[in-house]
Amino acid sequence: GTVDQRLCVGGDGACPKRAHYGDPSGLEAPMFCATHKGKHHVNLKSRRCETEGCERQPSFGDVAEGTPRFCREHRREGDANVRHARCEAASCPKIPAFGVLGGGAARFCASHKPVDAVNVRRSRS
Repeated sequence: GTVDQRLCVGGDGACPKRAHYGDPSGLEAPMFCATHKGKHHVNLKSRRCETEGCERQPSFGDVAEGTPRFCREHRREGDANVRHARCEAASCPKIPAFGVLGGGAARFCASHKPVDAVNVRRSRS
């Protein structure tokens, strides 16, 4: 059969995970998953903060643009967290954790959750 070149080549080639890590030069395609990456490998798939030399994933940017461009440390004045959804209550800046059981996504913060809402971000086992 054909070899899926997007999969990790670690674990003697038997790893079923997608490859996201590889050589920092970026000249080669990602070859390893997080489990099989070496110490010198970097995440080649995820967007990085636009500040030169910063390897963090960005969450902050212009709200009108909607694209995360900077990490928390390097965000510009006026930038907001555009990567994570916000509570549906009017002008609430908090990240939601509560929603309807079996309804999927978190929609409200603890302060604005409806009476029947449950924490859908933290599993209780």
